[in-house]
Formats: sequence, C-alpha cells, structure tokens
Amino acid sequence: MNNLLNKIVIDIKWTDLDAYNHLNNSKFFDFMTEARAKYFWEFALESPIQLILHECNILFKKQYRYPNSIILEQYIENKEAASFELKYIFKSSINDDIHAEAKVKMVTFDAEKNRVCRIPKELLSLLEMKN
Repeated sequence: MNNLLNKIVIDIKWTDLDAYNHLNNSKFFDFMTEARAKYFWEFALESPIQLILHECNILFKKQYRYPNSIILEQYIENKEAASFELKYIFKSSINDDIHAEAKVKMVTFDAEKNRVCRIPKELLSLLEMKN
C-alpha cells in the first residue's frame, strides 16, 4: 500500500440505505468526494488550479448494513505530470472488514487557460505527505 493521506469516519444514516436495506452504491461516491474535500480543501481555496475527477472505479466486496460506521482510508497511488491516482479502502468500524475498494484518477486543470496543467508544487507537497 502506498502513502496514507487521510482517514475519515462516517456514520451510516438510515437515509443512506437502499430498498434492499444496505448502503446505497451512490453513497460511496459521496463519501469519496467528502474525503477528497477534507484533504484538499485548503489547496482548493487558495489555488486557481482545479482538481477534476477524470475516472473512478469501485469494486464492491461486501454490503454495509445499518447501523455501522465506515472507516474510509485515502491513499496516493500514482503521480504523473498532470494527474494522480487515489485509492480508497472502505472498512467497517464493527469488524475492520473491507467492504469496497476504489481508484480515482484526478487531473489538474487551469480554468483560466482552459486546459490540463502540471501538478503545482503546493499540491505535490500535499501528495507527498505521510500520515
């Protein structure tokens, strides 16, 4: 496993469940967005460079049931000149089982120039931090 960037705990709410009484698959995307926002918030506020979601893949392994909390770990997997990959591990707070794994590719985008750009040094330093 590569460098752990962030770990958050999310309580599953009753309204997060689907008709089959387990966590709705769409919530996994919401939770990954929340983890990214918490980690990259300061950068996003101070930089004109945007972080654009380019690709996302999720492997669902085991359903979550209510009540439960999700332990969501966010890792940096890969860095290229203008993009990076994040890996997400969804665990249960009850028994530490892995319920899902996801990979996300993010691209750095200069909105003023309307094109992809190199990862700025401020962002590179965030991606190289170890927790």
